[in-house]
Amino acid sequence: MPPSTPPSSLKCREHDTIKRCRFFDAYNAKENAMSLGEIARLPEINIPPLIARTWLKKREIPGDQARRRTRKTSSRLRRKSKVSILDLKGLIN
Repeated sequence: MPPSTPPSSLKCREHDTIKRCRFFDAYNAKENAMSLGEIARLPEINIPPLIARTWLKKREIPGDQARRRTRKTSSRLRRKSKVSILDLKGLIN
């Protein structure tokens, strides 16, 4: 059988918020005998253990934001100014 191309491109997408919440709830309520891999392989979660470790690392840094998709943070979260900086300085002086 010759090799075939998948019907649609396989995109690497971020898991949704529901899966994250289920994972964090299961991780917080885990028993001592359950490993991280076992929690990640639960039928209602079903994520790779590497993703589970990444989520736990991210949860340590921003806290509650680890449950949601977060946009990339930037130092300049505003519109570009319609008036240039030189024009502003001219108006002020």
